[in-house]
Amino acid sequence: MKHGSLTYKYIKQRNGRGKYGGVTIEIIRTNRQAFVTDACEWETFKGAYPAFVESDILKLWKQSAINTASEAINSFSFLNNVEIILRDIMGLYTDTCPSHIGAAMMIAVFDYCESPLDQKNLLLLDEFVERNDKTDIIPDFTQLPLAGYKNHSIKNG
Repeated sequence: MKHGSLTYKYIKQRNGRGKYGGVTIEIIRTNRQAFVTDACEWETFKGAYPAFVESDILKLWKQSAINTASEAINSFSFLNNVEIILRDIMGLYTDTCPSHIGAAMMIAVFDYCESPLDQKNLLLLDEFVERNDKTDIIPDFTQLPLAGYKNHSIKNG
């Protein structure tokens, strides 16, 4: 597993529109059941906007990141006994959807644990984001059919 806070981004362009979302996370091993910690202080946005206030859309982005990390914990056994700490979120007010933030989180969790998504699963992630492109709806990442992780089993249940 990697160490320290690392930033991951989901970036795509389609029909002249950008799809962008980013998260900074840290994952640490614990002696407890796995969980997600919201330590997001919006560092990137506060640096760009001195009068920053967490708006409703940003709250949706944050909830999407937290939900996605929680879903990963609940679905993949290699995430037993970890704490996923959300440190920062990045996006563009005009183009970022909650699904872009969730996609960045999914990429982040797997890469941070040194089990990056393969090409097949990245394509599945892209298709999922395409189907969930609403700016005001948090996607259900339980509907993302990731598969085929050698050395990492999917939890039953």
